[in-house]
Amino acid sequence: MFQSNVSILGKFLETQFHDSVIKYIGFGWSSIVFFVDNMVVRFPRQNTEDYVFEEYICRKLQTKTPFEIPQVKVFLDALYPYAMHVRIEGYEWDMVMNNTRIHFAKDCALFLSQIHNISYDSTIRERPQDSRLEIKDLEKQFSHRIDDHLLQTLCGKFERINPNSTSGKLAFIHADIRKNNMIFKKSGQLNGVFDWCNSGMGEIEQEFVKIYQDFGGVFLGDIIKEYELLTNNTVDINRVYDLSFIDRVRSLYWANNTMGLIKLCQELETP
Repeated sequence: MFQSNVSILGKFLETQFHDSVIKYIGFGWSSIVFFVDNMVVRFPRQNTEDYVFEEYICRKLQTKTPFEIPQVKVFLDALYPYAMHVRIEGYEWDMVMNNTRIHFAKDCALFLSQIHNISYDSTIRERPQDSRLEIKDLEKQFSHRIDDHLLQTLCGKFERINPNSTSGKLAFIHADIRKNNMIFKKSGQLNGVFDWCNSGMGEIEQEFVKIYQDFGGVFLGDIIKEYELLTNNTVDINRVYDLSFIDRVRSLYWANNTMGLIKLCQELETP
């Protein structure tokens, strides 16, 4: 069914952009993505409201940071609604990673300090919330596939963290800072950040979760150090670890990934 949808959307693009080079790129939680010449075209997998907000916030961000932000345009009246923007020129992480360590922590910290400084007003929404997940959901899905002791250890930590609560300072956050959403210069310096459809007011520590998962603890520590120097804010790194744990549990639950969840449970058992 999904492959059929990709095919249908590809044919739709062919009718919209004659004589263009169209390439299917992949999909994420919220979008199905194509390249059309030098443009990025995304179709929503969830709803179009996130794209509408993204179009608005990207315009606002143009004046808030020197790092490149895409100028997103949303087409709601099309047969299949979509968002489109010009591709940010540059290099992916894997192409410059050997050059990034010198620049990445400072660039990333500076970028985050700039967007977190955006003043809250009625035009800025709260960050879209993850689907609610309860202990009973975990137990129902995995009780017959995971050792009871391991499952209870996982559920115990999940409950102690209280994934449906928010603590700490709130700010405007991107909420999905990861390798695939960043573009770099050849030197390794950060050039731009895209995919703002999950952004909104949220817990500052949430901003560092994907950074930790994608770049590791050493980079996380470097970025937090630089960020705290720039902002005089204190980032609770243990809260980042807890939110990362919750994020991993959610991802494994929705993917119905028993082996991944067993591995996570075993990590909790390791001193």
